Amino acid sequence: MRKFKVKVNNKEYLVEVEEVDRKEAETFGGEEVRGDDPKKSSGRAEIISPLAGVVNQILLTEGQAVESNQLIIILEAMKMEHEIRVDSAGTIRAINVAEGETVEAGDTLMVVE
Repeated sequence: MRKFKVKVNNKEYLVEVEEVDRKEAETFGGEEVRGDDPKKSSGRAEIISPLAGVVNQILLTEGQAVESNQLIIILEAMKMEHEIRVDSAGTIRAINVAEGETVEAGDTLMVVE
């Protein structure tokens, strides 16, 4: 168990965090939150927003090839920028958001094949 001091809106909180392995997290219904954790089916990957925020920057266009772990979108949430990366190489088939658009956790940002 590790303790961290977190400051949110100028108010400090002391939090305790327990590190668990992936199998244990899955056992308890936990989920690894990664923007590059796509829903896959037959070579198609949906890039899902891991949190609510505003699309700050889209770094690719439809039809563009991408490499594994390539940065594709920057989301702004809670006054912080969050990098969204693609899980595997492919081609951008659809971009479902626009810069400046507000998205919710679970929204499909892009489709890669």
